[in-house]
Amino acid sequence: MNTAKTYQPIEGFGASLTDSSAWLLDNAMSQAQRRAALQELFDPQTGIGLTYLRQPMGTSDFRVSSSMGGHDDYTYDDMPKGKSDYKLSRFSIAKDEKYIIPMLKKIIAINPDVKIMGSPWSAPHWMKKGEALGGGRLKDDVYDTYALYFSKYIESYAEHGLTINAVTMQNEPQFEPGSYHGTRMEPSDQIKLALTMGPLLRDRHPDVKILIWDHNWDVPEFPIEVLNNDEAKAYISGSAFHHYGGNPKAQTRVHNLHPDRGIYFTEGSNGEWQPPGFDINLIGTTSRMIDILRNWSRTFIMWNLALDTENGPKISGGCDTCYGVITIDRSDGSYSRRPQYYTFGHSSKFIRPGAYRIDSTETDHDNIKNAAFVNTDGSR
Repeated sequence: MNTAKTYQPIEGFGASLTDSSAWLLDNAMSQAQRRAALQELFDPQTGIGLTYLRQPMGTSDFRVSSSMGGHDDYTYDDMPKGKSDYKLSRFSIAKDEKYIIPMLKKIIAINPDVKIMGSPWSAPHWMKKGEALGGGRLKDDVYDTYALYFSKYIESYAEHGLTINAVTMQNEPQFEPGSYHGTRMEPSDQIKLALTMGPLLRDRHPDVKILIWDHNWDVPEFPIEVLNNDEAKAYISGSAFHHYGGNPKAQTRVHNLHPDRGIYFTEGSNGEWQPPGFDINLIGTTSRMIDILRNWSRTFIMWNLALDTENGPKISGGCDTCYGVITIDRSDGSYSRRPQYYTFGHSSKFIRPGAYRIDSTETDHDNIKNAAFVNTDGSR
């Protein structure tokens, strides 16, 4: 390795405390079991020291139905069909306050360095053409209102002592799932949103990063087109990627064209579709992480932090075979560690926020992949 040649800074490693994950931690475990699990996941000394959580703004497909004590589909400003709320007088994060925000506060108490990223699966239905949560684009006249929606989200979480580090404009903007929340966005839509949300957040929340894309590697043209607009780019901190299509070299393509903006890996999941065996999945996940970090990403964020033995709870649609970083057995509150837990154990435990990736050969002896880092204290 060569400490004299540095690449990107590292902001953190983590997962998503989805509605399902938060509900399980709150309802399926005893206080002692939950404390042990959270310390294992987030304590940098006694645990693996995760440092980033990407949070759905409202519900995703991984949420608990009201019949189980959770919530049905919601955003932060739901209205009856045919009604609207352009002044956001009905804006509320009350449903997050039931068990998501309390769990976030427990995590921050264990590790104050944990960062939070917010990502919407859908705008409120009345902001969208067709007024459906499962798809559709934003109405032409809601961009100023939607920018305010993001600002009120940041402010509402701050009232609970929770700092939002970054927001993405839309989870998977080129996918309209139908059966759960989704919003279609084209590059022109994200340019327009950057030009409304950017000045507002810069004025009210100057430390909050705005990220674009937040979808797969196979369409790098999307973030490139947005960043090619100089006026919009002025408000954008970087581009976010998922691993469900394409390959991580797309991150380097975007970086090379816009090296003054960050690259973030914000979602990927392990699941039952992968070859069986703990060892092969540990090697596969860690190999993918190395490729992602070698292609300029400042984060490595997996999907659900915790799911149960049935890969839920969740609503129909979406991924039925994804599993979490840990698996919680609802019958007795015990938990097991999945391969991605140990991938994080080899990374987040030792590569701390503020570290820089440094130069190293792409492969070492016997074609073994590697990535090298130097922490702020000089440790490597």
